[in-house]
Amino acid sequence: MYVVVVSIDIQPGFRERFVEALLDDARGSVTHEPGCLRFDVIQDERNPDRIYLYEVYRDKAAFDAHTRAPHFLTWRDTAKDWFASPPVVGRGSNIFPSDTDWDRPQKAVSGEDRHPRGLHSERADSRPQDPAHPHLRAGSLPSAG
Repeated sequence: MYVVVVSIDIQPGFRERFVEALLDDARGSVTHEPGCLRFDVIQDERNPDRIYLYEVYRDKAAFDAHTRAPHFLTWRDTAKDWFASPPVVGRGSNIFPSDTDWDRPQKAVSGEDRHPRGLHSERADSRPQDPAHPHLRAGSLPSAG
């Protein structure tokens, strides 16, 4: 798999239009690109003008095809002046799950029941629950920055 992780800072005042255009690209990617396996758009919890993308493609050729797709070109041209700074882009290949395990439920990979394609960690120990997220134990996830 070919994975792309992007951090985008949007100029204040352009968030709604930016996200609307981005969602058109995300929907077009998962609907019309057979090589696009996942396209998540994630809102930063502290900064409303920061968005993260997590994209998974069958291979680099599928990603290259994405950059030529009409919905991507429309988003790129529509949003080009709404970036507060250049996006930070990470590209690579997945380590876990392996390419052969990508489409299998996580139980086949980890031996534990998990949501398909959803890797999450929860520690069952004596730490108190986080009141904002009762399904998580306080301190079970690393803090972000």
